[in-house]
Amino acid sequence: MAGIAAAAAFAQEDRLNRDSIFELAAAIEGHPDNVAPAVYGGMTVSWNFDTAEGVGSVPIPGGDPLHGGFHTVKYAVDPGVTAAVFVPDYELSTEKAREALPGEVAYRDAVFNVSRVALMAAAMNPRALASGEEPNALLYAATQDRLHQPYRKGSCSRHGTDSGVPFPWFRRHGVRRGPCVLVLHHGDAVADIDEVAAEQLASGHWKVLHLPIDTVGVQVERK
Repeated sequence: MAGIAAAAAFAQEDRLNRDSIFELAAAIEGHPDNVAPAVYGGMTVSWNFDTAEGVGSVPIPGGDPLHGGFHTVKYAVDPGVTAAVFVPDYELSTEKAREALPGEVAYRDAVFNVSRVALMAAAMNPRALASGEEPNALLYAATQDRLHQPYRKGSCSRHGTDSGVPFPWFRRHGVRRGPCVLVLHHGDAVADIDEVAAEQLASGHWKVLHLPIDTVGVQVERK
């Protein structure tokens, strides 16, 4: 994506065409869910509209039918949402992580994950809600998973518990990992997170990155 954006900046003087960068990068990468947040920032949902041109699409007056290929939409992220990423001193290849997944999953588990995915957009922008739900409770519920983590926990437990999550407190507070541990929190929790994880960080097996949520995406600075 960075290479495509740099080439586009060299080839033109005006603003980057993010949609074109996304389409080309997604075609090369093969995983639009990786490319989209890097191009657009924020929280993105991507899909592959796997159909021939004009098949299964409905012409819209004044617009074009949805074309085949990769698509993405961007959701707003509340500026109060923060992230901490715990990085272990070992790597897990994508190939090995995929090998741990079963060929079939229970219907109830699929329904469970669909509901959590639908909740994620609200959890990442809780101030837009009228329900008054507690933001961190929403983040906890939205990050629950039954399709990946139960099967991958064995390969991600080198420096943790048998659950694959190295910090019991984080495990109770909706942390997701694989093998990194991602902590999503509404509000500044840097000091609290560092205090809770002090023992594990002191072991030398983990480092923590406190990162802002990028809401802009790829940018090119011309000098």
